[in-house]
Amino acid sequence: MLIAATLLGLTAAPPPLQAQTACGSRDRIVERLAEKYGEQHRGSGLQDPSRLVEVWISQSTGTWTLLFTRADGLACIAASGSNWLDYPPRLAAAGVDS
Repeated sequence: MLIAATLLGLTAAPPPLQAQTACGSRDRIVERLAEKYGEQHRGSGLQDPSRLVEVWISQSTGTWTLLFTRADGLACIAASGSNWLDYPPRLAAAGVDS
């Protein structure tokens, strides 16, 4: 959550437990992820028709961020961390159902 707090310029005092998710404009959050942490969008998928889940990572620093984005453009950082390991996709052997 340190990255999330830094991204949005929050105060040092922690918010109440139910309000610890950092949210804001998706444009602003992804701009900070790219500029401050060197993170790039690496994958996404729909959790439901109104919410997109995105993974942002930095190959150079190993930081990563899991971002939820609503259809109205509000994005929330669900998790962030370090030491991301990127593995190449594994191909299924011929004749084997994956």
